[in-house]
Amino acid sequence: MFSPAETDSGKLCSLYSVGPEMILLRFHHVWPRSYQDETGSLLVTIGSGGQLYAFFAKVLQVSENILMLTAPVVIYQRAVRHFSRIPLSEPLQVFCKDGLQVQGKMADFSPTGIRFFMPAMPIQTKEKMLLEFATGECGSCETIVQVVRSEPLASDTRCQVAVQMLLTGLMKKKMEYLYWCCQKMSVNAGVMAS
Repeated sequence: MFSPAETDSGKLCSLYSVGPEMILLRFHHVWPRSYQDETGSLLVTIGSGGQLYAFFAKVLQVSENILMLTAPVVIYQRAVRHFSRIPLSEPLQVFCKDGLQVQGKMADFSPTGIRFFMPAMPIQTKEKMLLEFATGECGSCETIVQVVRSEPLASDTRCQVAVQMLLTGLMKKKMEYLYWCCQKMSVNAGVMAS
């Protein structure tokens, strides 16, 4: 569950009860006092089986470690990702179909998609572009991608773009290799930092 505060990294809870008028969430610890006066909508995400559900709800009542929320008006649902995203902050080159070439920076990637930041410019959903990027010590890649989402950032000088890679069979194998290599490097870096 997430509050509207930009700095909130979320609080872990479990689904306790669902009714036509309200939803009850249970926290493993006492309900965070910093949320008690929250008047805005909270973002709740629930993973169940192979699905992910998300909705906004308002706080009705708090009791120890139980939170009573309004029933959601709309619930967003999607399948859980087969591969989790790996954070990666490497530079990348974006080649647009009109010949424009811009520098971007990766945020994360999986064998099927990439999220990155680039200078703000009009980008349409389903637009195709070419990306060139390196994954640290694991190697580099060049692939055609299709835009899934483009959102301006608060600064209005940059935007965040999520793309799906359009891969051939050989490229798919290469992306899976890069993914597993980066995941291994990430785990090794975490172990060395401990």
